[in-house]
Amino acid sequence: MQNHFELPLFITVRASPWLKVAVYFVHIGAILALTLGNIPLIIQFLIIGGLLTSLVRAHQLYISQKDPDTAVRLVLKQTGEWLLGLAAGENIAVKLRPMAFVHPMLVVMSFQADRQTYRVILTPDTVDPDTFRRLRVRLKFKYSDE
Repeated sequence: MQNHFELPLFITVRASPWLKVAVYFVHIGAILALTLGNIPLIIQFLIIGGLLTSLVRAHQLYISQKDPDTAVRLVLKQTGEWLLGLAAGENIAVKLRPMAFVHPMLVVMSFQADRQTYRVILTPDTVDPDTFRRLRVRLKFKYSDE
């Protein structure tokens, strides 16, 4: 009998309504807080421009998933190798970086390919509950020493 802990994981990443709310809330809150501060107007415009650029990029990567470098599929093989499926249709082998954040309501993983870093943000509403639980368990126990 095969151990469920070692079965491959196939994860399809969907857009999260909760992540959308959080991204917009944080960016708009930062802009509002900036305008209430005693900061020169030209510096406010520069920072607001940066915040709006960050908001557009976060929307493309994590909410609408229209950026070609957006991770839309993850595969964790039995051997511990990761495959990342991009929105452009490309599948690449990646290595999980040791800075994964694991919480019952949020998993943030960073993957390293040859020359690029990919980040994946998962919430309970983006992945089915059983797969989300199995992923958290694997990240917490199997990869905690690496």
